[in-house]
Amino acid sequence: MIRSRLAFRTFWVFVAIATASMAVAMLVSGIVMKRLALAATKAALEQSAVAMARVASLEDAARVAAPSRLEPGLDGNPMRITIVGADGTVLADSASDPSKMENHANRPEIVAALAGRTGTSIRRSPTLGRDMVYAAAPLFANGTITGALRVAMSAPGLDPLMAR
Repeated sequence: MIRSRLAFRTFWVFVAIATASMAVAMLVSGIVMKRLALAATKAALEQSAVAMARVASLEDAARVAAPSRLEPGLDGNPMRITIVGADGTVLADSASDPSKMENHANRPEIVAALAGRTGTSIRRSPTLGRDMVYAAAPLFANGTITGALRVAMSAPGLDPLMAR
């Protein structure tokens, strides 16, 4: 009788340990998967920004990014395109009216692009009110930086990850 009670208790201890281990493994794998998805999104956006910036002038990019040329907002087109002048003025945006947008000269990805590098950033968009992943690349004309081409995608579900 004592042996069966000991075996019964030991069994439930092992079940509890196994359950706790599986819960921790699921939590850790979820965090790792979110980070991998975020890294993949940032890399894809950075490649898109660089590719588009290489083939576009400031004027061409501004024309293409105009809302009338793309599906309005993020509902019809998952990638948002923003064209920023060398002074940080928003010249065109595929999701919003650029005349109502604040100067972007201090945005981290734009700072990098206007310095001749690609840049990425993750933050809440003040214009759209949602978490976004951004990547920007410089626009050149005759070897001079004339502005930045920025692409962005919505990043739902990243609030807990961004809080770390």
